[in-house]
Amino acid sequence: MDERPKSHRLDAPRNVARLVYALAVACALLLVVDVFSPKHPHLPYEGWEGFFAFAGFFAYLGIVASAKLWRKLVMRPPDYYGDDDDG
Repeated sequence: MDERPKSHRLDAPRNVARLVYALAVACALLLVVDVFSPKHPHLPYEGWEGFFAFAGFFAYLGIVASAKLWRKLVMRPPDYYGDDDDG
C-alpha cells in the first residue's frame, strides 16, 4: 500500500494565495455594497460607511489579544504531567 500522505488543495502556496485574494476581493465588494445600501441606524455611528466591518475586525483583534493573555495565565508548564518516560 502507498504510505504517502494525501495532499490537499490548500497544501500548495499558490492555492492559498488565490484564496486570500478572493477573500480580499469579497470584502472589498461588500464594503462597496455597504456604501450604496440604505441604512437605518439606531445610533449615529452605525451610519458610518463600513462601521460594522471595522467594528468586527477590531473585535476579532481584541479576541486574539485576550486569548494570548489568557494563555499565559492558564498554561501549564511542559513537565506538568511528569517525565515523558513510562517509569
